[in-house]
Amino acid sequence: MKTHEDLLFAEVAVLLDLISRDQGDKKLKQDGLDSVESFAQQAVDAGWINESERADIEKLVAARISKHDHNPEAGSRSGVCAT
Repeated sequence: MKTHEDLLFAEVAVLLDLISRDQGDKKLKQDGLDSVESFAQQAVDAGWINESERADIEKLVAARISKHDHNPEAGSRSGVCAT
């Protein structure tokens, strides 16, 4: 399973309509624990988002994690990219 930060990144990207739910699900399930790259980097490499969009999403993810006492699991909608 991916890190919670990767799942949250994918969730935010889907909510912003930058990637599809299917793209996120397939990439997260396909790579499993074998991937050393973050989902964010994989999304850029795949051409789904650009570096500017990545930075914007990462800011939102950081704000969400900070809001929940630095617990990336808290407050997640968890309906996106569930394995």
